[in-house]
Amino acid sequence: MLWLLLFSVVGVVGGITKDVEVSVRDVVTMEKSEGTYVYSTTALHHSGVLAMLAAAVAKADGIGQPQCIVVCDASGTVLGSMRMTGAKFLSLKSAESKAKSAASSGRPSNTLLDALRGPLAAATDGDVTGMPGGLPIRIDGVLLGGIGVGSGHGDQDIVVANAALAAIGAMTFDLAVYGGEP
Repeated sequence: MLWLLLFSVVGVVGGITKDVEVSVRDVVTMEKSEGTYVYSTTALHHSGVLAMLAAAVAKADGIGQPQCIVVCDASGTVLGSMRMTGAKFLSLKSAESKAKSAASSGRPSNTLLDALRGPLAAATDGDVTGMPGGLPIRIDGVLLGGIGVGSGHGDQDIVVANAALAAIGAMTFDLAVYGGEP
């Protein structure tokens, strides 16, 4: 008797998670016919993270607003963070949520629909937020992660995040379009 196994498979095409039924015989056949189950990707280097943090701190100093800054990779893993002297300590948590939101969606954190903000925040233990200050890190169209900035007003957070993105040649975001509420 052939047993069927239920696997949760991340589809390589489109990155969609779906459930599929695969028999033991199919698994053996796939391994032989399809070869390898790996792919290449581009990742943010630690020197890029340091450059982003330095640029963000310089911009925050320049506008006179101490900030919390968090940089994460495309999987939401924090690669670097900084709480500037005088920044609100709880803003470190919101900056991390902003970075993870931007990395997960590939969009600025404040573009999350109002109707989804509460349910998604609850479902992710606060890892998803709709507050301004989270921007995706995208170079040559490739999503590398997210940066989150918090402790100032929404517009200040976005200006500081944009300075960090510009420091590594990443796509920046127009404040007139993606600006936060004061």
